[in-house]
Amino acid sequence: MKRIAALCFAVAVSGCDRLSPQWKGWVYPNKHNLGAHVALGAFDTLEECRRSATTVLANFNIVNPDGEMVEGDYECGYKCKADKKMGGINVCEKTER
Repeated sequence: MKRIAALCFAVAVSGCDRLSPQWKGWVYPNKHNLGAHVALGAFDTLEECRRSATTVLANFNIVNPDGEMVEGDYECGYKCKADKKMGGINVCEKTER
């Protein structure tokens, strides 16, 4: 009986993991300053994260003192968790662009 309960619990937990959004996105208005970022939120798929990030990036119009456009960047992370030991910084199983 205990084995059946443990198996049911494992299946339920793994199923919940698949139902929640697995990707998080961040946009960096200036790709040379990764400290300044905009959190995009959570997404079900990498494609949704990429689409949101490119849309947000297209709306930034940052010009440097020389009059040149500043190029931004983004990243999408899979299964990210805030690491308290690292000051709350997100650590992801993998990141994609």
